[in-house]
Amino acid sequence: MSIAIIKKMKVNLFRLSFLIFLSIACLAPAEEGNQPDKAARTYEAGLQALTQGKNREAFAAFQRAVKLDPTLADSHYQLGVLYGKQSQWKPAIDALQTAINLTPDFAAAHVRLGEAYLIGMASAKEATEPLERALQLQP
Repeated sequence: MSIAIIKKMKVNLFRLSFLIFLSIACLAPAEEGNQPDKAARTYEAGLQALTQGKNREAFAAFQRAVKLDPTLADSHYQLGVLYGKQSQWKPAIDALQTAINLTPDFAAAHVRLGEAYLIGMASAKEATEPLERALQLQP
C-alpha cells in the first residue's frame, strides 16, 4: 500500500470515529431526558400498588423512582410513609426531610415528619417545628 492510501485511510478512520462520538454525544442527553418520565411512571406504579395493598411492591417502585429522579419529592414522601408503617423511624425521617427539602411547602410531609418524631423518636421538641409548619401551610 502506498503512503497516500494509508494517510487517506487514517483520515477516514478519524472522521468515522468523530461521527460515532458525535452520535453518542447527541443520544446521551435524550436518554437522560427520559429519566424523569420513567420516574413519574414508576411513581404512578407505586401508587397503584399502594391502592392494591401491595406495600412491598410500592416500596420498590418508589425506591426506583427516587433513583431515576432524585428530585421527585412525592417518591421520597411515600418512602417516608412506608418506612413509618414499618416503624423504621430514622429512614422515615430522612425520606420525609428530603421531600421537604425538595418541596418546602409540602404540608403532608411536614405532618408525617412531625408524627415520625413524636411517635417514632418520642421527641415532642423535634415534632413541634414540622407540625407548626404544616398548620401554617394548611390552617
